[in-house]
This record gives sequence, structure tokens and C-alpha cells, in this order.
Amino acid sequence: MEFAEAQKEALGCTKCGLCHSRTQVVFGEGPLNAGLFIVGEAPGFNEDKEGKP
Repeated sequence: MEFAEAQKEALGCTKCGLCHSRTQVVFGEGPLNAGLFIVGEAPGFNEDKEGKP
């Protein structure tokens, strides 16, 4: 799946309770062709507000 497709799918995701309280989807930062991708915990209040991890 390409990044743009994943982003579009995530924007409409309702698979967990975050969909009821989030104001936006928070994506990571960095190069799209990175050799390593780390997934952390769910975004907190500030991350949701700023749209950045």
C-alpha cells in the first residue's frame, strides 16, 4: 500500500475508540523510504491538536 493510500484509509478509520475523540489522524515524520519504521503509542492530546507526533 502506498503512503497516500494508507493516509486516506486512516482518515476514515473507525476500528478503535480513537475515532470518537480524535480531531485528526497523526502520521509520523521522516523519509518515506526509511529502512526502519517505528510505531509508538496512540497520539495524546497535544499530538492530536498539533497533528504531529
